[in-house]
Amino acid sequence: MKRVQRNIPTTPFKVKPLGVALAIAMGAAVTVPTAQAVNFAEDGVGEVLLFPYYTVRNGFDTNINITNTSDTTVAFKIRFREGENSRDARDFNVVLSPRDVWNATITESPDGTRARLVTGDNSCTAPVLPLNVGGGRLGVDFTNLDYVGSNGDGGNEGFDRTKEGYIEVIQMGHASAGAEENEASFNGVAYNAKHINGVPRDCAAVRTAFTPGAQGGTLAATQAAFLEPINVLKGTATLMQVNSGKGASFEPVVLANFFNPAGPDGNGAPGSNLMDEPASINPNLSDVTPQLAQIHTDNPGFAVTGLFDAVDGDAVSALLSRTSVMNQFSVNPANNAMTDWVVTFPTKNFYVDEREAGANTLEPFANAGVPTFQDDDDGQSCVPVNFALWDREEFSPESPDDLQFSPPPPPGEDDTICYETNVISFNGGGLLGSALVRDFNAPGNNNINSGWMKLNFLNPGDIVSSQGDWGSVTGLPVIGMAITTLENGVSGDNLMNYGLAFEHAYTRVISTLD
Repeated sequence: MKRVQRNIPTTPFKVKPLGVALAIAMGAAVTVPTAQAVNFAEDGVGEVLLFPYYTVRNGFDTNINITNTSDTTVAFKIRFREGENSRDARDFNVVLSPRDVWNATITESPDGTRARLVTGDNSCTAPVLPLNVGGGRLGVDFTNLDYVGSNGDGGNEGFDRTKEGYIEVIQMGHASAGAEENEASFNGVAYNAKHINGVPRDCAAVRTAFTPGAQGGTLAATQAAFLEPINVLKGTATLMQVNSGKGASFEPVVLANFFNPAGPDGNGAPGSNLMDEPASINPNLSDVTPQLAQIHTDNPGFAVTGLFDAVDGDAVSALLSRTSVMNQFSVNPANNAMTDWVVTFPTKNFYVDEREAGANTLEPFANAGVPTFQDDDDGQSCVPVNFALWDREEFSPESPDDLQFSPPPPPGEDDTICYETNVISFNGGGLLGSALVRDFNAPGNNNINSGWMKLNFLNPGDIVSSQGDWGSVTGLPVIGMAITTLENGVSGDNLMNYGLAFEHAYTRVISTLD
């Protein structure tokens, strides 16, 4: 069988409805039976929210807002992963009763050493957030416990590492209809989390329901009572630099149909869920069930819409795999514009972190099996990249040597990005003040102050389908955005500064067997 590669440009995160099945053809479609598969949520609500960035550096706070859009109670795990190696900086469980919203802010701790989460929201968390920070607000400091001592990965062990990274929100399950009003049923989580006059009935009882115990104990009973996750979570985030009057709002990548062991009815039997104690490392992005990704792309003469049969937890990676990232930038001195790109690999840790099972054998990362911070050459499992750039009038520099990080790599070597979350700062502006930054110098001698850039991943690996007619997807699982701020002086008492966030666009390569 001949393997044929297609380079397919993709617009950000738009997919066909889940009922559309596999079609790989030259302008034609082939229909096969439908199945539940993880996919980008076309309607903006889903089971998993992936926020590509949070930061408390350079005067920024990060506000997050998560909404349960349904008429039933849901529980989710929220995990804040530091950006160097995706180690867990803090996680806990949150329960949202019908149509409830959970809102929180990630800010710098008062002593400036680490990130801290603060919320005045009444929704129940397990465990309770331990810090009383005043004004009816609770908080919790981020921690280095997952990368020090026996958990050490060879990197920086200080609290400073918690100040930027990305956020996973994974729904664990939903309660049966009417459980919020049924005190007699065990579903005490739904009953006690229900707000009465703006306050949950009993958050302490909710936390008890997540306590591990012997068979038939509280956690086991909670797991037995809940149903599988459903596509009802919506999220937003805002980076806020209050002192400068700058901010930028963005939405997470939303994944639908992440965990569906019961099939297409979207409900399942009680006990079919991801409910777990707050201290557990589960759920995580490898728990996708079934191991199917619905991949959709549009290209003239060659369309792909179908179910990619993955193995070993690769379904999310297959869905997110791209060979290049594209977005705009501005460093126009007329309005003191600054641009930083965020490039996050939310599943990279499964492939390169030595404590993850199978990390020594799995692609797609170019240095698969080289754990972050353990490579003898550069200390990280780095991704080689190159660039193409255009201004707003189609001009592109003639010499690719003009397009490099600063400082440039040694002669004969490629530029690289090495972290799980990477920040690319145009012309050294340092908008986000990131410690994970690479400075990219737009060729100022050509006066390219605004335009767009394409960041290419060099020689990425493949994720191979277990169905032979699919072949593989080539690329790296990536999400992110561009953030631009501008300054327009002062009008009266008003500081005329603002910021914008722009979702990346991508290309991908799909190999099929003809």
